[in-house]
Amino acid sequence: MHARLGYTDDVVDAFIERAFFSTLTNVNFDAWSTSSSPRSRRDEHKTMQLLKKAHIEHYGEPVPTQVQTGTVKGHGILVTGHDFKVLGGAS
Repeated sequence: MHARLGYTDDVVDAFIERAFFSTLTNVNFDAWSTSSSPRSRRDEHKTMQLLKKAHIEHYGEPVPTQVQTGTVKGHGILVTGHDFKVLGGAS
């Protein structure tokens, strides 16, 4: 998602590639062992910082918004800010 907003970083891109590779190629995947190294924690933090920066600079600082709660009859979909651009929201 960060690249879709025009932000890239070599460390973040390498971290995401390692995470996808280890998740998709290891049937005995263990999230705790994969994310327990200092390098992984540092890269996870940098990834989230970049994603937050990209979203805030592109969409603005998030603010709490009152929304309808409860249920209504019929189908529904949950959309988060991370999905907004993918679904054709503000550019």
